Amino acid sequence: MDVVGPVRVRVLGESAVLTSRITSTAHYLGRQSDADEWTTDVFVRMDGRWLCALTHYTAVKLSS
Repeated sequence: MDVVGPVRVRVLGESAVLTSRITSTAHYLGRQSDADEWTTDVFVRMDGRWLCALTHYTAVKLSS
């Protein structure tokens, strides 16, 4: 995965939201799949550590 553009982080008390645009390439059964996506990660602070509670991906455009 490669980050495209700036990463946005918002800390809200004991939780944080990270949003970024990423591109990636996967290979499965000899086929290549390219992705251009927005990703949002929600973190919570527990026992002094940041833990990822949720990750969501949204396609920027559908591949053909």
